[in-house]
Amino acid sequence: MSHQKRKYLRKNVEFPLLVRAWASANPLAGDPYEHTFLVRDFGVGGLGFDSPVQLFPDDLIKIEFTLPGEQRRMVLDARVRACNPFLDRIRGIKVFRVGVKFVNLAEETQIYFTNYMSGTFLLY
Repeated sequence: MSHQKRKYLRKNVEFPLLVRAWASANPLAGDPYEHTFLVRDFGVGGLGFDSPVQLFPDDLIKIEFTLPGEQRRMVLDARVRACNPFLDRIRGIKVFRVGVKFVNLAEETQIYFTNYMSGTFLLY
């Protein structure tokens, strides 16, 4: 991830993430334009995931996920903030660590994420 200062705390957590190319030249070539990746960290303001393809800063994407232990399915817009290559030593391949910031997050969703991060699980 980028060494930029984060506004929100991130937790190391793994769960599947559905990503759809949205408002830039399609960086996720193929048909259909949906790909599933593995989230590596999550925070109120965004998340990080590993991708075998490079995305570019300011790309807009549509993401879909369910937080571990929860049932609420989230469908959000996100903006790529960083995409850094690294070697996946287990698979022996180059992958990209992608960091995204949620875009236009509703206040109720921010509260839901804040409660999730603090371990306070309220029903919404």
